[in-house]
Amino acid sequence: MGLCSSPYLTVKGLSLGLEWILGDTTDPTNVFYWSKVCLNLPGQKDYNPTLPWVSKTKMMGARKELAPILVT
Repeated sequence: MGLCSSPYLTVKGLSLGLEWILGDTTDPTNVFYWSKVCLNLPGQKDYNPTLPWVSKTKMMGARKELAPILVT
């Protein structure tokens, strides 16, 4: 049998690592900063099929742009 890592410890380590990598997402100088979650769902008046249904956005000056995300 031997010793093996617990799934809990693996997930906990990954979560702590992601938190450390992302840093403070409320700081505007952070690359992963986002200020608003936007919904772009079919049936909405301003639906745009070129955008994702759910996205994090940030204001860059006077324009709104998609914020980068880290997917695991």
